[in-house]
Amino acid sequence: MTAQQKIQNWKRLTEILQDIRLSGSGDAARAAKIAEQLLPYFPKFSFTLNRIHNRMLQVA
Repeated sequence: MTAQQKIQNWKRLTEILQDIRLSGSGDAARAAKIAEQLLPYFPKFSFTLNRIHNRMLQVA
């Protein structure tokens, strides 16, 4: 992954977090939504993000 791709990923992460913060949904639903949206940008952490997503969907 190039430096430019990393910068774009972090910019996208910031946008995702801002959108979710403004949505006002519950904590579990918010965590599931964050994990789901981060997967394409951080494939190295896909196992962890999938676990978070699945667990939070069960709670929500």
